[in-house]
Amino acid sequence: MNRLNASMGKCLFFGVLLFSGVGANAWEITKDRWSNDDETRYSEFVQAIGESGCNQFDKCLKSSANPYRGTDSPGVHHYADCADFPYYLRAYFASKNGLPFSYIDQVRPLGKIGPAGIRYSIDGNYPYSRKSGIGSVTGTKFASNMINEVMSGTYRFHPQLFSEGFIPSGVTLKDNVHFTDFYPIEISRNSIKPGTIMYDPAGHVAVVYKVNDDGSIRLVQGHPRAVVSRVTFGADILTRSRPSHGAGFRNWRAQYLVDYDKNSDGQLIGGKIVASTDAESDYFSLEQYFGNVPAESGRWSEGKFSISNEEYTYHKYIRARLSLADYEIRPVLEFKKRIGEVCESINYRADSVAAAINDRIVSKAHPEKLPVNIYGTEGEWEDYSTPSRDARIKTAYITLYSEMKELLDRYFAGDDKIIYEGSDIKSDLESVFNESAPSCTVSYVNSSGESVTLNFEDVMNRLFTMSYDPYDCIELRWGATSASELSSCRQSETKMRWYRAQQFLRNQNMRLYDSKMDFNLSQLESDIAVGTPSEGAGIAEPLEVNFRKLFK
Repeated sequence: MNRLNASMGKCLFFGVLLFSGVGANAWEITKDRWSNDDETRYSEFVQAIGESGCNQFDKCLKSSANPYRGTDSPGVHHYADCADFPYYLRAYFASKNGLPFSYIDQVRPLGKIGPAGIRYSIDGNYPYSRKSGIGSVTGTKFASNMINEVMSGTYRFHPQLFSEGFIPSGVTLKDNVHFTDFYPIEISRNSIKPGTIMYDPAGHVAVVYKVNDDGSIRLVQGHPRAVVSRVTFGADILTRSRPSHGAGFRNWRAQYLVDYDKNSDGQLIGGKIVASTDAESDYFSLEQYFGNVPAESGRWSEGKFSISNEEYTYHKYIRARLSLADYEIRPVLEFKKRIGEVCESINYRADSVAAAINDRIVSKAHPEKLPVNIYGTEGEWEDYSTPSRDARIKTAYITLYSEMKELLDRYFAGDDKIIYEGSDIKSDLESVFNESAPSCTVSYVNSSGESVTLNFEDVMNRLFTMSYDPYDCIELRWGATSASELSSCRQSETKMRWYRAQQFLRNQNMRLYDSKMDFNLSQLESDIAVGTPSEGAGIAEPLEVNFRKLFK
């Protein structure tokens, strides 16, 4: 890592900075850099948005959580989804505080792209061009351009992308793009803070808005149709993969304006931006990729995460490092909290499912084939299907089940880090489940206009029958299997065949972006008939999620 830092130059330049703010008013640059106070206030801004509970991006920025809402132009509408969300927040704050801002607007793949496209490129991407705006462009136009150009692939960069000799032969870089917008950071409370970016290599981006005393991290995130939700970072978020994917936690790289003129009003005119190198960036680290104990072989997958000679998994290491106290777990309290967190994800799913019904996607005929990759596509499937969201919910159940089983095993083995002060831990966990599961509810309006309510245990029991397919009736979207609940579903037999044929794909909780999945109905039905899925068509049996088995 020292060799990498030593190899980096001092500053990197790109283009001329002359741009306008978010809104109709001009974005006047009055500061040549982000100060520590600006960064602190940006963290506070993000934390307020995260804690506000807003569920639509436009409402977030029009709520009392946004201290700048009164300065926006009348009628302005704020829109940002998954990848745009962090960029819009940063640009908005910069425009309100006279700060410089720029972004990578185009990327190119470094190698193989894969079936799901450049957003999920196998070997990562590199910046191809960068945009800083033009003075005559309004802030609204600047924002609309940005959200159309930024995508999850904009985050998919190797952490050593611009280190000496790293760029492969044949790749020519323009003079103005020799750095990325973010840099990787160490795992500490100094570096992971409100405003930090979390990139999931399965194609999702979120922003940290709070780090709790117990080391858990709360994230706020955007979705299609500018829906906003919150989640706790955990093993259901697949953030560790090959370094070329650039996964994990990163902070915004510092940008400075130089060689500018100042007018009589104090506005900074013209000039160039320089960006901090990795060596100059606070808390730069590669530990997320190679472990805090890198392997002698240099292979990222063999690196270890260790504290006081005790090895941890990646996710548990992060929580342990961020915890204010010694890393101890109280299973009963943990179980109750985690059920509540999974419940949040279930309710956020309801909005996405309802959108396909409300926009009448359900009334359309099913396409002749599935998308090339159901997790990474475009059009109606991208906007209205829920395979990625469903996969995260499945993984959340699976992870909670396996972790609670592990905690029980460790407790009975005498692990002194598992704190329980009662007399019957299984009975107490069952009591938590019996109290918490019924109170976690989600409702949907069936095809006959009647309300149907499900609780945490109902969802658990139908987790692998819930359809992600936007062309299915809402009863199937929520995994109905009983004749009484299905009686209101009036979809065609062809659609019912599609639903039954996709069972192996529903069994899968892993989001696979490098698999080809454009199966037709007969191919999927053939797999079901023989009981074995083809490559990319899912798995035959789902993993265990029945919590009641833990209490026996």
